[in-house]
Amino acid sequence: MLKFRRMPLRWQLTLLITLISSVTLAAAFASYFFLEVLNLREEVESNYERTSRNLRAQITLNLKSNPGIVRQLDQEGKDANLYGLRELLAKDDTVVAAAVYTPDTPNERILDKYTRPGEIIPRPSKPISITDFSTDTIFRFETIGPSDRPTVIFYLKSGPSVEQRARLMKPVPGMILLFLTSVAASVIISRFLQQGISEPIVQLAEVAQRVAREGDYTARANIKGGGETAVLIDAFNSMLGTIQQRDADLLIAKDAAVQARERLAEINAMLEESNRTLERKVADRTVDLQKATMAAKEASQAKSSFLAKMSHELRTPMNAIIGYSEILVEDATDRRDEGAVADLRKILGAARHLLGLINDVLDLSKIEAGRMDLYLETFDVGKLVQEVVSTAQPLIDRNGNRVSVECPADFGQMHADATKLRQILLNLLSNASKFTDHGEINLLISREQRAEGPSIVLRVRDSGIGMTPEQQGKLFQAFSQADHSTSAKYGGTGLGLAISRQFALLMGGDISVESVHGGGSTFTVRLP
Repeated sequence: MLKFRRMPLRWQLTLLITLISSVTLAAAFASYFFLEVLNLREEVESNYERTSRNLRAQITLNLKSNPGIVRQLDQEGKDANLYGLRELLAKDDTVVAAAVYTPDTPNERILDKYTRPGEIIPRPSKPISITDFSTDTIFRFETIGPSDRPTVIFYLKSGPSVEQRARLMKPVPGMILLFLTSVAASVIISRFLQQGISEPIVQLAEVAQRVAREGDYTARANIKGGGETAVLIDAFNSMLGTIQQRDADLLIAKDAAVQARERLAEINAMLEESNRTLERKVADRTVDLQKATMAAKEASQAKSSFLAKMSHELRTPMNAIIGYSEILVEDATDRRDEGAVADLRKILGAARHLLGLINDVLDLSKIEAGRMDLYLETFDVGKLVQEVVSTAQPLIDRNGNRVSVECPADFGQMHADATKLRQILLNLLSNASKFTDHGEINLLISREQRAEGPSIVLRVRDSGIGMTPEQQGKLFQAFSQADHSTSAKYGGTGLGLAISRQFALLMGGDISVESVHGGGSTFTVRLP
C-alpha cells in the first residue's frame, strides 16, 4: 500500500482501472463457470438416476426369473456374469463402476461387476450415497429385495461423460484469451483516459513546485478539460493571482515603511532638537514663572493687607454713621417728623449695605490669603436655625413670602463654626427672599450617613425665578451674578454665595444647587 501511494498518479490511475476491470471480468467468468458446474452436476445426478433405475429393473427381473441362483453361486463360491453388467454398461460412458454383492455373509461375494480401467470395486458396508464434488462423481450402495432380508447389494458409481467434460472445458481457452485481451485493452484505454485527469494535476504540481522553489507568483497552470479538475486549477490560479497582488502590495508597503522609517528618523532628530530647545525654554519660563509667582504672592499679600487696612479704616466711620443715623431716626420719630425719618432710614440702609460689602470684601481677602480661621464649638442646631430665621424674617416678609422650617425639636447638636454656618444660612435665606415674590421658602434640616461619615444637610428651597444651566455654571464665582438683567433688577455684588461656599469648604463640606428656570431653586449645604 505504501509503494502504491508513492507511485505517480498516472500509474495509480492505470493500475486502479486495470485492477477494477480485471476483477470484474474474472468475477463474470467465475460466475459463468460456477453455473456450468452446477448444470453439469445436475446432469450427472439425472444420468445416475436413470442408469440406476435401469440396472435395478434388470437385476430385479433376473432375480425373479431365477430366484435360487444367488444361493447356489454363494455356496459354490464362484463369480458369474449373472446380470450382464458389462453388456449393459459398456456403451454408457457416464458409468465408472457397478457391482452386485451377496448379502448378509461375513465375506460378501461379487456376483457381477463392471469397471473402467484403473477403477477398484470397494467392499460394501451399509447402504450409503456419496457425491464427490471434486470429481463430480456419485456412488451408492443400495439393497434389492425386502428391507429386513435383502436379496443382493447393488453398487453404482457414475460421473460426467467425455462430451460433458469437453463442453465444460471448451470455453476456458476463450475465456483466458478474452481475459488477457480485456486486461491489455483496459491498460491502453486507462492510459488514454487518465491523461485528462493526471496531466492537469501533474501540471498543477509542477507549477506549485515552481512557485515554492522560485517564488514566481506569475506562473499559471493551463486549464484542460472540465469538471472538478478544471475548477481546482481555476481556484489555484485565482489563489496565485491573489498572492501575487498581495505580494505586490507588500512590496509597496515595505517601500512605504522604509520611507516612513527614514522620515521618522528625521522627525526624531527634529524632536530631539526641539526637546533641547524646549528644555531651555522651559527652564527660562520656569524662572519667569517663579518670579511672576513671587510677584503675584507679594501683590496678593499687598492687596490683602491693603483691603484689611482699608476695611478697618472704613468700618470705623461706617459704624459711626450707622450709630448716629439710628439716633437721628429715633429723634425724628419722637418729633413725628416723617419726612426726616424716611430720609434718615435711607441713609441708615445705605450705610448698613456698605458695611456688609466691606465685611464681604474683608472675608474674601482673608480666604484668598489663607488667613481665615475656624472657631469650632458645639451648639444646638435647632436654636441656631430659629435665630437665623428670625433675623431673616424682615427680608422674607418684604416680598410677601412665606417661610417654613422642617427641623425636629430634638435634632441635637453639631460641632462646627457657628458664626460661619449662621452667615451661610442667612445668605441663602436672603437670596431666596430676594428672588422670590409672594412664594414659598422652605428650610429643611436632616442627617445623612455617608461613606466618609455622618453629616448635617441643610436645604433652602424657594419657588422663585430659578436659573438656567449657564447661570448655574458661574453661580459661585466672586463678583459674578446670573446675568446683567438680574444684577440690574435685584442688585447685589455676587460675593455672598462665593464666600458661603468657601466657608463650607473650610468646614469640610460643600454647597450644591439644583434649579429650573422659572421653577425655583434648591441650595443644599452638607457639613460633617
